[in-house]
Amino acid sequence: MEHKRIRGGTFEEKFWKHVNKSGSKILDTPCWEWSQPRSFGGYGIFSVNGKAKSAHRISWRMANGDPGKFHVLHKCDNKICIRPEHLFLGTDWDNVRDRVAKGRTAQGETHYRAKLTNAQIMSMRAMAKGGATQRKLAAKFDVTQSYVSRVIRGVRRKDILNQSGEES
Repeated sequence: MEHKRIRGGTFEEKFWKHVNKSGSKILDTPCWEWSQPRSFGGYGIFSVNGKAKSAHRISWRMANGDPGKFHVLHKCDNKICIRPEHLFLGTDWDNVRDRVAKGRTAQGETHYRAKLTNAQIMSMRAMAKGGATQRKLAAKFDVTQSYVSRVIRGVRRKDILNQSGEES
């Protein structure tokens, strides 16, 4: 990646001056942490020709070449780390699997598509045990009967079940 000299140094000089190479030690080697602006998602960003670009993606590109359509993922799970040795390429699916494996996916009531709170789920299950019909529960909680069925059977909202299948 070649860049012409710009005011304040070359592209690479301007980029690397925003990096703390003595960052968190999550893996065997310390993270190189981005010290400048971050995206709403918490990743480092750097302006390239007036456009915000991911700092870890720029770092990968300088060290290894253009990642193309691939995501640049973190082995260290540190969003501001840009150390090339802590990064790897992956597909959309690899990104999802990595996020799930590291416990970074929203589940239960924190998921953006959650219909009910944990308290409502526990209440629904208790009412079902007490004899309330799925149709009545669906009307009460403003969800479909099939959703109620899946909640009661533990297919949905497993996040608030313990190993015996009871609410925790």
